[in-house]
Amino acid sequence: MHTLMLSPQARQLLASQVTQNGTFDHVLVSSAYAAVRTVATLSVEQCHRGVSLEVKLGESRHSMCILLAKRLDIGERTAAFLEDVANGRGE
Repeated sequence: MHTLMLSPQARQLLASQVTQNGTFDHVLVSSAYAAVRTVATLSVEQCHRGVSLEVKLGESRHSMCILLAKRLDIGERTAAFLEDVANGRGE
C-alpha cells in the first residue's frame, strides 16, 4: 500500500487557506514517483470558537473542529488530518 502525502508547496498553501472560508482541492501523491494520487476537497468555515473542517474523498466525508486555543499549528494539523483521511486512518 502506498502512503499518500501532500507536497511541501501544498502544505504551505494549506496554511493560508485555513485562515479563510472556502472550499479547496488538494492532490495527495505517493512518495514512489507520484505513481498513486488522489484529490481531496477541503471545506473550511471560520466560527467564533474555532475552525470547522470537512474533507471529502470519494464517497466519504470526515470532519474536525479546531478550537481557537489550538490555532497556532492549524495548518500542520489540517495537513495531518488530510493525509490521515487519504491513508485510511480518518475516523
